[in-house]
Amino acid sequence: RADPAAAQSWRPNSAAAPGRGAAMAFGVLDALREAQPKWSEEACKSVEKKLGAVGVTSCEELQRALEKKVLNRRLEEAQLKKLTSETLSALRAFLNARSSVCGHAGQTEGGVPLLQDALLQALQAARPKWSDKDAREVATRLSRIDIFTPEQLARALERPINDVLDRANQRTFTIETVRALREYLGVRV
Repeated sequence: RADPAAAQSWRPNSAAAPGRGAAMAFGVLDALREAQPKWSEEACKSVEKKLGAVGVTSCEELQRALEKKVLNRRLEEAQLKKLTSETLSALRAFLNARSSVCGHAGQTEGGVPLLQDALLQALQAARPKWSDKDAREVATRLSRIDIFTPEQLARALERPINDVLDRANQRTFTIETVRALREYLGVRV
């Protein structure tokens, strides 16, 4: 598979209030698109409608429902189909990685939380030909499998990281990228 990705780029919610920055415009539909990049637009909108029916109409409400583990119970009570555990995990990982996007403007850099600066620096050092956009995309992809720091990435590289990415429906790395990341982070396998 090709690497680095330019596949899913962040698309702000078109229904955003005028004058708001992209971070403020981020909504449930955007979170669904990002957390489940293989879903069709129709599927994302269908789930957004279903979530709206149980009172989940913002990223903040979605994150609270996920944290309290009440989302599927609400859906069940409304006699709606529950979300799969994979979808719940993908949404949790995505929203945790981008918690500042959900209503806290100014705390992200290109859609990636500032806490990921060390990971971005490690990615760019390991793959110097990657653009900033490429490195941010890879950091976002890694956040979906709960990797936010160089240390977490190093631990993940001790095992077949592509298997984990593939199970999470994320694009995998090339052999060259895995080799470069392991070398830069001092991982021996």
